[in-house]
Amino acid sequence: NLKTTLQEKDSTLCDLINFSENFLSKGTKKNCRQFLILDSILSSEEDDVEGWKIIVNKIITSQGNYRKSITKAQGFPASEKEEKLLMLNFISWCEKQQNLLTQLNEVQNLPNLKSIPDNNLILNALATVLPRLVAELNVIFTEAGKCDHTQILIQSLQATDTSNDHFSETILNLDQQIKHILIDEYQDTSASQIRLIKNLVANWEPNGTKTIFCVGDAAQSIYGFRNPPSDKLKIEKNTFFGQIECIKLHLEKNFRSDPKLVDWVNKAFNSTDTYKNKILPGVSKEYCSVHTRTDDAQAKVTFSPVVGSDTEKTEADRIARECKQIIDSGSTESIAILVRSRSHVTNIISSLDHLNVPWEGKDIVPLREKMVVIDLISLTLALTSPANRIAWLSMLRSPVIGFSLEEILVITSANDHCDMPIIQALSKHSEAPPSELSECGKKILLRVTPILLDAWSNRRRFSLRTLIEDTWIKLGGVATLCSQSDFVDVADYLNLLEQSSGTHLTKYSEFESSIKKLYSSSDQVVNCENNHNKISIMTIHKSKGLEFDHVFLPYLSKTTMSDDKPLFRWNEVAVADDSYRFLLAPRENVNFNKNEVFEFLKYLNAKDLCAEDKRLLYVACTRAIKTLHLSAEVKFSSNEKLSSPPKRSLLASIWPFLMRKIDTGEYSITKTEKIITLGNNRIFGKNEIRRLPHDFKHVHREVFALRNFKDSAQTAKENDKADSQSKNLGIVFHKLIEQISSVSLDFSELDRKSRLIPLIERISKNMTIDLKIDDTEKLSEALLSMLNDKKGLWILNNKIHANTEQTLNYISDEPKRIKFSVIDRSFVYEDCRWIIDYKLSAPKDNQSIATFSEEQLTRYSHQLDHYVRLYSNIEDRDIRVALYFPLIAKFLEYKYYSTVKD
Repeated sequence: NLKTTLQEKDSTLCDLINFSENFLSKGTKKNCRQFLILDSILSSEEDDVEGWKIIVNKIITSQGNYRKSITKAQGFPASEKEEKLLMLNFISWCEKQQNLLTQLNEVQNLPNLKSIPDNNLILNALATVLPRLVAELNVIFTEAGKCDHTQILIQSLQATDTSNDHFSETILNLDQQIKHILIDEYQDTSASQIRLIKNLVANWEPNGTKTIFCVGDAAQSIYGFRNPPSDKLKIEKNTFFGQIECIKLHLEKNFRSDPKLVDWVNKAFNSTDTYKNKILPGVSKEYCSVHTRTDDAQAKVTFSPVVGSDTEKTEADRIARECKQIIDSGSTESIAILVRSRSHVTNIISSLDHLNVPWEGKDIVPLREKMVVIDLISLTLALTSPANRIAWLSMLRSPVIGFSLEEILVITSANDHCDMPIIQALSKHSEAPPSELSECGKKILLRVTPILLDAWSNRRRFSLRTLIEDTWIKLGGVATLCSQSDFVDVADYLNLLEQSSGTHLTKYSEFESSIKKLYSSSDQVVNCENNHNKISIMTIHKSKGLEFDHVFLPYLSKTTMSDDKPLFRWNEVAVADDSYRFLLAPRENVNFNKNEVFEFLKYLNAKDLCAEDKRLLYVACTRAIKTLHLSAEVKFSSNEKLSSPPKRSLLASIWPFLMRKIDTGEYSITKTEKIITLGNNRIFGKNEIRRLPHDFKHVHREVFALRNFKDSAQTAKENDKADSQSKNLGIVFHKLIEQISSVSLDFSELDRKSRLIPLIERISKNMTIDLKIDDTEKLSEALLSMLNDKKGLWILNNKIHANTEQTLNYISDEPKRIKFSVIDRSFVYEDCRWIIDYKLSAPKDNQSIATFSEEQLTRYSHQLDHYVRLYSNIEDRDIRVALYFPLIAKFLEYKYYSTVKD
């Protein structure tokens, strides 16, 4: 303890304290505290707490670090240079003592029980009110037929209570059934759960046939909200459960990580507090492990500190580039990006998408942050309340309607009738559109107003899910979706709406709470389809128990949101006899000084949280098998020295170790600045509205339900397995055509196989499709044939309103669900819409071209009719459709009946 450590400097410390206290007592300023005079070092009794705090405050600052200078405020004036030097030498000695800084901080935060205000009134009130509240809660549980985990645990403890040496029937019954108890994740077992286990084994005899086995890793206790007892994190001896003794076995071998990673983690997490005088948890054997794997030459640990004004994007871009490099190397090794909070993934996902790096993330992106869901929420709130002006304005601005701000100002009559509900304003202006509206605005007004009025008048006739879904589709919501993942998000939202409401939304707060708990499932379902080598993005808590070849840990300098000041704090504090005492303190009254017990409990909580942060980072680092990459923002102080990271950041727990590495040049700091250009800053330009065309028409006029969309998507995946090789050939060829059509190329540069084959191989590799040599030859021949054909060049060269690999969503008739079709190539030529469908087919042996052509037109007639029907509902112009066979350079126009367009 502290007294034992300082005993070595007893006389020196007493002389310094007496000198400083004597100087302070002669000061002109009045001081209400009693001055300290020492003959010997203080005892560890309660009465000496205040004296110890006076001593400690002369050694360390209020921030908990050793003092770098001594002034007259501590009792050492500038004129007394000898005494100042002796005090600074004493502090230098303290810095070299193992864990002394932690002990000094403990004393500094101890409450002075004599100066604590009388809180008996509040505590007695709580003691009276809390049991009553529990009784009221139990009544509610009984009425609702529900119960929470806490109440189940309380009732279990009551049923198994053995405090009066009385064994209940429950205990005797369980005693006959239970022969062995296994406790996994023992480090996260709460004190109440341990009491329950002790109750269960209270009647067990030592050296009997019944056994108990606990498994855990103290360094991986990352669930502090479960309130595990602090002594369970450092088990230094055998543990007793009643009369049953559990013998401790310490496992040290690491079978997962490369020796370089194991050694790095051992050194980083066992740094002492002597460097930079920062508070760190003491050295723990729990952070030491022994490697078992052989060295891998490519294994490494990197740390990338970033400083500047655009650090987040710099970190994200670097990680995306390195992930892409690993994937492009042909490696099938697993990659993970682990974050402390889901809010940290936004820039990372953007950077990965920019480089077309596949990723998956379960429970990462909140559903309420998806734009399509935000628009649906606005539509829901608008149709459930005419007074929710913000919801109505948001809906009018959303892509399904897309009014400009000027048009919204006119429609809502903000200048004259600002109190008029917007639904009434829409009705009024649709009868006589204001002249101030643009032509596009008038057409949008006339299109959407009947739909909204119909939805408003029928809002009580249908379920809210049906109302919102029907209105959204009529407004053109399906056409605003950019990808299949948007469909999944829409289905998730509508399903939640159906579960949370009847005909109207009576309790929006509960519905909002449900939305907050829901995460987008589309990212995992869509973005990683048919891609085995993808990036796993998850929180560190989710990664526990998993392992990855390459692990990236970004944004280590970020902190979590601090909790609001509670009404009271409590904790179970361990005492000398290995038992616990419940400590409770209310928040101080605004008219009184701080409640020192309340502040002490705050300190204990902060200490536990910092220790848990270190364990959380340890869990993250030990997920890596081969490489570990850490990155964080760092800052410089005014004197151009590196500042310490925030105490609640993960970086703080190993900062002394990393700081040494930076000082020695092993890790270099990257400087970055945010570059503002006219192209990427909305301040310098008008923000374009994303909206449907003002003359929008439905792809399909029938309204249907999205309920079975996910099921149909899954079925489609299963059906796609047939004839996969032919399908893969078509996919690569279509992608090849898409690439050469989307840019201005001189097709003469692609007239040789030597140029085409590397392009085909690169495309197939990026799409993770394995092609045989014959397949590559076939694709190159098909493209060369097309480039040497007049019709083929005509298809590629037409750029007016051209689309390649265009996805069109539609509503199927049987069964009713959203589907999509991909049009290989379409363009406008002489005011006629041409639709081209590529086919990698060729005549069979001894089959004539004429027979082959007739067979293919018959085979694909329904598909081509379907394409015509889709486009006829999008635009008003003539449509012509054809099949093109690049292998034989054959162009076949299909003549459809005019009724197809009706």
